[in-house]
Amino acid sequence: MKKSLLLLFFAAFTLLGIATTVQNTVVEAATGKVVYHYQKWYGDYDNVGLWVWGTGTGGTADGGVAVTGTDDFGVYFDVNIGSDATEMGSIPISDEFSDATNRWNHKDTYLVDDAPMDIKFDVSAAAAGATMHVYFFSGSDKVFVASSTYSNVFVVYFTATEEYETNLGLHAWGGWYNDETVGQWGVWGTPTPIFTAKFLTPEGKEGRIGMLNALVGDDASSANLIVYAGTDGTKKTG
Repeated sequence: MKKSLLLLFFAAFTLLGIATTVQNTVVEAATGKVVYHYQKWYGDYDNVGLWVWGTGTGGTADGGVAVTGTDDFGVYFDVNIGSDATEMGSIPISDEFSDATNRWNHKDTYLVDDAPMDIKFDVSAAAAGATMHVYFFSGSDKVFVASSTYSNVFVVYFTATEEYETNLGLHAWGGWYNDETVGQWGVWGTPTPIFTAKFLTPEGKEGRIGMLNALVGDDASSANLIVYAGTDGTKKTG
């Protein structure tokens, strides 16, 4: 069964889709893999790369990783993970990756105290033998780990005013998977807080990103959502 990942923009952006398949079989003392998907704001991928560390014994060596291939999301990098790895660090490089000095002027992550941050995430599943698909959107502060069971949907919200309510979220109904760790869907006036990441455009404007899962197969149905902050007057869509 194919799993899909959709990227929804609520501004002047494009709707993208990608099919992903994730193998979650655990093999004793196995080495797994992280497939690190990377999308740049303007879709230009000449001389991009990925800097990694913390991949464990037998994993990809600490340092630079070249592009493995392209897909509908952007480019991706295969990173091998050793069985003793726990947390992997990463820095997507947006340009001049082949230049050992200038590459550090192109760290494509969210700024903290005016410095691009490191992106770290748990790779325990890969250390146990799985292949993890993770997705990173240009200028953001985290990766999203794709589900192998449901359709993975990004909601990317951006406004030129850079004004975002603290309770900004979704009212969603229909064919969504209800992840109780995130919140309950469909309760009007109580936005589900899916916007767990921030990003910066190349011009330094800030936006919000979230991920949710849609049902697939026999359980699939029309999945609907509204971005809002709890009232009719704060609806951004619909």
